Amino acid sequence: MCTVTYVPRSGGGFYLNSNRDESPSRAAEGLVQIMPNGKKIVFPKDRGAGGTWIAANADGMVLCLLNGAFERHERNPPYRMSRGFVLLELLETTDIPRSFSEYNLEGIEPFTLVLAGWQALWDLRWDGDQRHIRPLNGEESYIWSSATLYDAGVRSRREKWFRAWEQADKATDLEKMLTFHLYAGEGDPRNDVVMNRDGLVQTISVTRIVHLGQKLEMHYFDLLTQKKERAQIELNRELVEPGATPSFLD
Repeated sequence: MCTVTYVPRSGGGFYLNSNRDESPSRAAEGLVQIMPNGKKIVFPKDRGAGGTWIAANADGMVLCLLNGAFERHERNPPYRMSRGFVLLELLETTDIPRSFSEYNLEGIEPFTLVLAGWQALWDLRWDGDQRHIRPLNGEESYIWSSATLYDAGVRSRREKWFRAWEQADKATDLEKMLTFHLYAGEGDPRNDVVMNRDGLVQTISVTRIVHLGQKLEMHYFDLLTQKKERAQIELNRELVEPGATPSFLD
């Protein structure tokens, strides 16, 4: 997994969309809510490991997981913990970039996390040896494709599809964004945005998150059952513009 896009909203907030590319046996159980330490977290729960690949909390922070860091890696199981649980534990904290910088990642398979919040965007990666923390410009749009499924050439082509779509549609309409996540590509089922590799790995769902400033909406589309779910979180604190780059990145 996956394909992820981030597009800022005019006036603040953002749209974040995620296509989950996975074995059909790993379809989610649907949207669930938990309240660790009194903080609401909403996410689609993975039927396999029990974690998730995308979640949002009541502080207005969203984390989305992609397998792999920069390039395809050799798997070396068993691993200490599912990456989907790392995501959930980070969302329990109040300073996610700092928490990621201090988190014990030994024995965790390589991954990428996209962290999005109010006027804040981060790219967080663990390559199996070291972590990479990069703040991004939350006023620009981005696309990520999983390094474990798509080589550099395919990732580059997908970037071009995204930029062409963005230029044509201005990427401001939710339905147009969903159109990209359902139909973008060149007619190659192995590498189109909705992909299918002989039924072993395929796009099994699309999740989109809309950050509206004082509330956040999560929409979940199960492509296997055509089931749709929606959840809303009222944010529980004032949103403050980020200050200087955190000291641990200096």
